[in-house]
Amino acid sequence: MKTFLNRVLVLVLFTGLVVTLLWFQGFILRHEPMLAELPDNPRLQASQKTAKVLELELPRSLRFPGFIEAIDPVVLGARVMANIQALTVQEGDQVRKGQVLVKLDNKDIEAKLAQTKAALAAAKAQEWQARRAFARAEKLRAKKAITEAQWEQAKSGLDAAEAMVQKAQAALTEVQTTQGWFQVEAPVEGRVLQKFKDSGELALPGQPLLSIYDPGRLKIRIGIPESLRSKARVGQTYSIHADGGKRTQARLLRVLPQADSRTGTITLELQLLEPKGLQPGVLAQMDLDLGKRKALVVPASAILKVGQVEHVHLVVNGRIENQVVRTGKLHPVPGKEDQIEILAGLEKGEEVVIR
Repeated sequence: MKTFLNRVLVLVLFTGLVVTLLWFQGFILRHEPMLAELPDNPRLQASQKTAKVLELELPRSLRFPGFIEAIDPVVLGARVMANIQALTVQEGDQVRKGQVLVKLDNKDIEAKLAQTKAALAAAKAQEWQARRAFARAEKLRAKKAITEAQWEQAKSGLDAAEAMVQKAQAALTEVQTTQGWFQVEAPVEGRVLQKFKDSGELALPGQPLLSIYDPGRLKIRIGIPESLRSKARVGQTYSIHADGGKRTQARLLRVLPQADSRTGTITLELQLLEPKGLQPGVLAQMDLDLGKRKALVVPASAILKVGQVEHVHLVVNGRIENQVVRTGKLHPVPGKEDQIEILAGLEKGEEVVIR
């Protein structure tokens, strides 16, 4: 019996210890705080700052998404059929002009190169022999020691030998030119946009191996409703917001004339003016200005947030009350505190506490 009670006591103590540890770690009685209580609607203190709810004319705009693309990427392909021995770059790699990017299996062309070099050497040896024979015939002809027919024969032999050298040299030049086709070099400086093949695969003439783009020349294609066509003006600049928070400007290059019959949209093509840090495939959004609109705003520091609930401390007859609000866009103000739109909960001219 005593043993049983001891075990129960140990179990109770252990459970109490675990509960205490969990309490301190915040696993028990975790709850979302309610709106800060303001007992008896306290009076506004002289040290507290306030601001009026203002009605301002703000730009009215809509955002339309699109993806960043490269302008006129260079597509590189093979000129011969061969296995890819090495493709030395990856997508996104920086490459310099003249850098070897792809090496093709050139065993066959190397063998042919050796053959043509040997043929040229043999042709030159025959030419040397023919030239010596013709020189000897020239001397004998001067002494009238050979007939004209014999001299003609020596001359024809030299002409034939020279022709063989020219033919062998042309064959060697052709093979040497073809030899250069077994490696692909970067024609321009840039970055690798896309790989279409990899090492070990078969390269075929006319099929792309990879493409390169200039990081300084990027564009974005945006679809907007056809009803807003008049708002898109070629040559005008628009604000672009890319993933990651980067902001830049883009100039409208052209509006594609044909609308999409399924979606009722037209396509805009814009060139990014400051593309540094951006790359093809990144999602971005364009702000399309639609004119002006009226909106209520307060300083951003007036907004208090508890969980998902936003509220302000509203000043009513010199006392402070909690007032739940719904906010909209944040508008940066150079040299001053940012202003935030109030969509619901306040009226023009009301007074709120700011921090």
